[in-house]
Amino acid sequence: MESKPLKVSKIRKRIVQIAYLCSHPVQHWHCARLVVGRRKRIDLAASLKYLGAYLALSMPTATRRQALMDHYRDLPRFLRGVGDRKADKIILWERRTGDDRPPLRIFLERSSFAPLEGEMQLRFSFGSDLFFLTFLFARGRTFGSLPGRQLFIGGVQGAFSRRADMREAAKLNGEIAPAPMLLIAIRALAKVLALNGVIAIAEDEQVARCYSPEHIKLDYRGFWTGAGGARAGSFYHLPLEVEERPLLETPITHRARTRRKRAAKRKIREAIEERIEELLHTAPPQPYWMA
Repeated sequence: MESKPLKVSKIRKRIVQIAYLCSHPVQHWHCARLVVGRRKRIDLAASLKYLGAYLALSMPTATRRQALMDHYRDLPRFLRGVGDRKADKIILWERRTGDDRPPLRIFLERSSFAPLEGEMQLRFSFGSDLFFLTFLFARGRTFGSLPGRQLFIGGVQGAFSRRADMREAAKLNGEIAPAPMLLIAIRALAKVLALNGVIAIAEDEQVARCYSPEHIKLDYRGFWTGAGGARAGSFYHLPLEVEERPLLETPITHRARTRRKRAAKRKIREAIEERIEELLHTAPPQPYWMA
């Protein structure tokens, strides 16, 4: 049973949210029309999520609403059908493992694992779901003075009690683990869509901290910096291309393994880029933004 202070806090929160809606009816109407229209079904709850903890803890309500509107206004054409009843997911990458093992797969779909962290997700599966990366598309000016259009990553999280499956998946995939696989896919997506950059949520800004802090296991700071990211304010800026260390800086006993792994990653990224281009029906790749 909830304590009285907690109930009072929730009631106060709802009052503040209702007051905000009443004071910004036109802005919310524009947001709701965009979200409901793009999702092609009555989904008013999705248009209200910006009123609470959404995308980043310190993000102002108006900025959350603008990011939500950005995503549905500029949603690339090939993603329009994702989440509809007839096309609820897209396979971006697949590797058959032989024997009786299930295939390794990366799906692109509407967010369901952590819908408060973004509108889309990449899901890595190996029989069961192992890792999720949640994101949305937004205009750079929504996040400050960034140029053009950006891909914002609101969260990355592995499934609970699946460590053994993750190790097996990495072993079957040339020692490339599920989490790095999703970063390869997100960079491929940003490149083919000709986005200007990728920004990712900082460790102290993740919205799961306010509703499920005990489930946050990923070291966000280490994950983003390991991917070449640099923190700026509430976010990390990730390079679209990974700068590889010279092989001469790698111990001689590990160079062959490093070379193989890098070649495998390049091959995977090229396969994902080709798949996205196929979905876009364009070659060479061009940005597909709605006017």
